[in-house]
Amino acid sequence: MPLPVIASWCNIQMPRNKGYHISRFLLVYRILILSLSLLFLLSACSQFGSDSESTPTPFPVQIPVQRITTAAPIPISLENLAANPDFYIGATLQLSGQFHRLPRLVCQGESYYSPASWALEENSFLANASGMDAQLRSLVSEGQEIEVEGRWLKFEGPVGCEGNVQDETIWYLSLDRVLDPYPLVRLQATPASETAVLEDTNPVPESTAELVGQGLSTETPPPASTATAEPSLTPALAEASSNLTATITPIPSATIATDSMTPTVSANQTPSGDSNGTPTATADGSDATATGTVTVTPAASVTPSNLTVREKGSLSAEDLVISSLDAAHIDAWTLNLVAGDAITITVAPAASTDIVLSLFDSNNVALVSDQNNSQAGMPETITNVSISSPGIHTVQIKTSNETQTDYALMFMDSDSYSYIFKGQLAVGSAKSGNVAADTDHFWFFNANSGDSVSFIITPNDNSDPYIELYNPDGERILTIDDNNEEEAESLENYTLLDGGMYGIRVAEFDFQPMAYSIELLP
Repeated sequence: MPLPVIASWCNIQMPRNKGYHISRFLLVYRILILSLSLLFLLSACSQFGSDSESTPTPFPVQIPVQRITTAAPIPISLENLAANPDFYIGATLQLSGQFHRLPRLVCQGESYYSPASWALEENSFLANASGMDAQLRSLVSEGQEIEVEGRWLKFEGPVGCEGNVQDETIWYLSLDRVLDPYPLVRLQATPASETAVLEDTNPVPESTAELVGQGLSTETPPPASTATAEPSLTPALAEASSNLTATITPIPSATIATDSMTPTVSANQTPSGDSNGTPTATADGSDATATGTVTVTPAASVTPSNLTVREKGSLSAEDLVISSLDAAHIDAWTLNLVAGDAITITVAPAASTDIVLSLFDSNNVALVSDQNNSQAGMPETITNVSISSPGIHTVQIKTSNETQTDYALMFMDSDSYSYIFKGQLAVGSAKSGNVAADTDHFWFFNANSGDSVSFIITPNDNSDPYIELYNPDGERILTIDDNNEEEAESLENYTLLDGGMYGIRVAEFDFQPMAYSIELLP
């Protein structure tokens, strides 16, 4: 094609200079070639796309999983949870079911553990869980119905022994606390069905499904309407709670002991007895021979005219109650007791306050009247009082000099765990204690709203301390179990929201004896 024609078609003015003319021509020529090539490709793509036998490139559509973000605990059945476990990841759930121990993984070589150590079963659905393993295994029997609260998590990773490791997806509940029974006691139960109890000596399982329970071990769980297997619901170790909550330890049940609470009898005091018994001491202090049984006649209920009895509510065994007594009142708490039981009641006051205790039966007869055996600032305890008649009994609390005070209160029956109220803590003054096996200590301190508290508990042996902090409502707000055996547990600069009396529960993680020191830090 002649150059003038091409130039005319492209609406280009032909220059007079021959060299410049050729350069412009080459540029136009290249543009035309590129344009024709582009048109050809577009046409080819159009024809390819119109082919009825061709299919588009399969780009997957990602549908985000919606999850619960509320901080409030969500009560849910295991069946509904099994239908969509991913939906609840990160949420705090309330679950109930029968307690089951899961077999422990025992490997000769390197091991990769599942996060779950026990499970809850309900209507053939199984939810995995972790936390408080030692306490639950020792206190709760196989098949016992329990209700718990914790954070729902998901674990994805290797599980098994060296040479037989598989990548698994496990949903599980990271336990915060046991709701029922509370506090934990040693429970016996007969499982609803005769299923074999999983022993720790079970052989190494072939897959994680044997480790954490049958069922829900795939990425996408079946809907509740079609699920027939026992789902294994489990969450992620990588997701740690942002709140300072610990693995909870059971709150046991039992006999409260106090350090030394034996009343003294002066030399000139002569105890009285009935016709079946004689005194064991005389006015001059000489020996006397006692035979028979001394019967003590209960004293009548005496309330000072300037004090008014104030009904405070009812008590349940092992519940920690923290309250406040003003100078014009006597606090009265009720207990529903059974005949043949033996109870212990202990009250810890604020520093320098002297507590007086009385106990009345259902007929308002004083079983213990105005007991005041302890020094001011130390716990007052009524120990091992036998109950002869069932019904509503009343414990009355007052101070010896009618002053205001905060106080902590607990009562225990014959089946209770052993708790000891040790007394008040002062900043910078270290205290020591010796926890017996299956026993916990309580220490107390007073603080104002907004105060910052720091303390340290140091074992003096190879024990493993376990700590809980209770607020002025008697509620557990913090659990501390960060370190191993022989290592101290501490809390640094924790801001207290409420003013009043706080409690620190000191225990040995495996319920073993422990010698320790405790100090509130400046």
